[in-house]
Amino acid sequence: MEGFRSAKELYARKKVKLIKEFYWFVGTVCLITLGSLGVVYFLSSKNASSTVIWIFAVVPVATWIIVFVEYLRIFGAGLDFVKRWEGKQIKKIMQKTGRET
Repeated sequence: MEGFRSAKELYARKKVKLIKEFYWFVGTVCLITLGSLGVVYFLSSKNASSTVIWIFAVVPVATWIIVFVEYLRIFGAGLDFVKRWEGKQIKKIMQKTGRET
């Protein structure tokens, strides 16, 4: 039983570490996005070439796509809240019709 508890604890610690790293990553991406948008604003006011502006404008989009992929990797691709909502709705309908689940 002790090995089972240790395995669960190890898994929980790894999951918490991944979640903390994810939040640090999101914070870093927010800073990168703000910086990149600041550069875009500065360059557009200086009449820079549109290619340079587009390069700096694409950086936030690319980094947020990476954030989304990391979110799916860490928290899973399943949408649990949809499953819970469906379950609640099914229970509600069953209770209205007089059946028990």
